[in-house]
Amino acid sequence: MRQAPIAIFISDLHLSLTAPIWRSEEPNWFEAMERPLKEIRDLQEEYDIPVFCAGDIFHVYYCTPELINFALEALPERLYAIPGNHDLPDHNLNELRRSAFWTLVQSHKITCLAEYETADYYMNLVPYGQAIKPPPDRVQDKTRILLTHRYVWIDGFNYKGATEESRASNQKDVFSYDISVFGDNHTPFTIRNKSHLLWNCGTIIRRRKDEGTYKPCIGLLTGRPEAGLTIEPYFLSTEQDKHLENVDQTVETDNIDLSLFIRELEKLGDTNFDFTAAVKKYIQEHKPKKSIQDILYKVIKETV
Repeated sequence: MRQAPIAIFISDLHLSLTAPIWRSEEPNWFEAMERPLKEIRDLQEEYDIPVFCAGDIFHVYYCTPELINFALEALPERLYAIPGNHDLPDHNLNELRRSAFWTLVQSHKITCLAEYETADYYMNLVPYGQAIKPPPDRVQDKTRILLTHRYVWIDGFNYKGATEESRASNQKDVFSYDISVFGDNHTPFTIRNKSHLLWNCGTIIRRRKDEGTYKPCIGLLTGRPEAGLTIEPYFLSTEQDKHLENVDQTVETDNIDLSLFIRELEKLGDTNFDFTAAVKKYIQEHKPKKSIQDILYKVIKETV
């Protein structure tokens, strides 16, 4: 029998107004996103425990009121979260107040803290792009937990070209903690040794064909303080998920943020409109993938 959990860990919800291509078979995308969130809410209510999110609540930082209203209704209560790169304008923590994530903070739907502490454990919550500091000396007698949004990987759980610097075994700044919880890499995995548990949450809402090979899960913090706390997987149901059987995944991989591109067009003004200049400026400042650059240059060639 599973021991009663004392907290829940989730990450990479990537809530979006419309379904990604692979999930376009869903008759109602909001209902599809609601299903795993309801599982989490039900579990939280059963045990009356907090939920911690390791980033990327939204797929893009700018959201329509409809999607924000959905998040206000569908997300669990007592939700503590850090912003991931998708939650931040230009991936910049200093711009957090421009984001939909901050709207949830201002609405008291989520709480964004630097530290969280109970009688049993201490948690350091580190947003995307921020340095990880060791836990304070005063908490040496508690289970020390790190929650952060950083891409880490192990063999077989990575994208092609992932750097050695981001390999899980090279994350030396996390080893002063007993448990480290990561967001960003959508494939869940766990590394355990005698002194440390590294838990990579993975996504709870599968968006891509290459995410269809596993069942999304959340992490349940369990155990007794005197024996040590740990994280156990709780697998979410995917039985009702609808998706395309055949899809060109490069369409999803080569995603482009059109809002940034449109802003470059708007900056040119009505009387000095130069489409070529806007495209080149976008490429120079935002450095999209080469495949996207090729598409944009092709558009220039065909339209000017």
